[in-house]
Amino acid sequence: MTVDHVHRTLAPKPKPGERPRVIIARFHYYSDKEKILKLSRNKGRLYYKGSPVHIFPDVSPEVGKLRGAFNPVKAKLRAAGINYSLFYPAKLAITVDGIRYTFEHPREAEKFIEKKIQT
Repeated sequence: MTVDHVHRTLAPKPKPGERPRVIIARFHYYSDKEKILKLSRNKGRLYYKGSPVHIFPDVSPEVGKLRGAFNPVKAKLRAAGINYSLFYPAKLAITVDGIRYTFEHPREAEKFIEKKIQT
């Protein structure tokens, strides 16, 4: 396996207790990247020194922008202690009382939160 480059994102260094910065790795061979992604999916939860590690494929700037539009909604859900998932390319899934709701637009999710969830 050949890794061309590895670096942290340009975000400021997190304070103690905050999430660490994202680490980006560029693999020389596409097949190596695919192998890592497949293994991480099959393995389930990954941990390093007791902390969870998440492995995601890189996304285009356009997809990143679509996903980023859900950030305020995700912050409200975290504050309310509600679990959510973000699916490719940009679909937010919220589970409330055992029922899963899926949203393709942040505004739809905002309306749902205002109507159904007390934050």
